[in-house]
Amino acid sequence: MANVKNNANSSANSANQHWVVLCIKEGFYFFGREIATPEGYITLADAAMFDGYEGSGGVFGVAKGSKDAKVKLNLLAPDQKAVFPIDSVIGIFDSIALYEFNGTKTA
Repeated sequence: MANVKNNANSSANSANQHWVVLCIKEGFYFFGREIATPEGYITLADAAMFDGYEGSGGVFGVAKGSKDAKVKLNLLAPDQKAVFPIDSVIGIFDSIALYEFNGTKTA
C-alpha cells in the first residue's frame, strides 16, 4: 500500500475542487470530484472506491479528516469517470481531498 498524498490522480489545486463521498444502494462508497453530468446522473472524476475505513465517526470521520481516521482507496483509471444513476445514490456529502489526507492509502 502506498500513501497517495502526492497521487497523480489528484489536482495540484484541490482547494478549488468539489470533493464528495457518495454512497450507493449496494452499500459501496466512492470518493471523487463531482463534475457536470446529464440530468438523472451523478458523475465523479478522479474517482476511487472505498476498500475499507476506520476511526471515530466512520465514513463521516474520514470525509471530514478526523485525525484518527484511515481509509483505503481503490483508484479508478485517471481518465475514467464514475457515473451513477441518481436513483442508485442513497447519500452524498462533502469531503476533504482524501488524496492529500495522511490517513489515506491505496490498494
